[in-house]
Amino acid sequence: MQAVGNTFIKLSSITLLALSVNLVGCQTFKNLTGAKDGEAVETAEKSEQGYYDEAVNQIDKGHYIQGIEELTNLRTFYPTGQYAEQALLDMMYAQYEGDKYEMAAASAEQFIRLYPSNPQVSYAYYVRGVANMEGSSESLKLFKLNQAERDTAYLRIAFANFQELINKYPNSPYAPDAAQRMTFIYNQFAESEMSAANWYIEREAM
Repeated sequence: MQAVGNTFIKLSSITLLALSVNLVGCQTFKNLTGAKDGEAVETAEKSEQGYYDEAVNQIDKGHYIQGIEELTNLRTFYPTGQYAEQALLDMMYAQYEGDKYEMAAASAEQFIRLYPSNPQVSYAYYVRGVANMEGSSESLKLFKLNQAERDTAYLRIAFANFQELINKYPNSPYAPDAAQRMTFIYNQFAESEMSAANWYIEREAM
């Protein structure tokens, strides 16, 4: 796991050609961790440093749920502490690595809104786009859309996320990869439209 400063920035490798192309606000403890009723910690059991150190330890081991729990406790009991901003950065990383893409996107959105001047804010823009690109489509299942429509919706959101990153932070270390992902998404749309056109042509020929 690569770290820059104290920030986990290495998302799991995504091979664009093999990618399966298939929102926001403050999250409650239960929503962020998946804890059941009665499982949320009500009083601080550790110092801020203790929560952070344990979170890093758990994330380093690949225990993302446990890491998220520690970071959520840290932000709950020490909302203005020295690790509050860093904890949210690490949380979006752990959520992404733990395949909780919508949570990662929501945490990134929250970070952008709360800490717009943080030196690592471009990372949050990047994570938001990558998480939406993965598109679990869970929230869009509320709408009666077929799978292809849900996938396209998430890709459009991701495309807009990457475009905003590049427009606001053109010199960000994440800008080149964001641009590459935009090209990939654009090509996916083009291929989809071509397939649809061919289908209609073949149908008319019958």
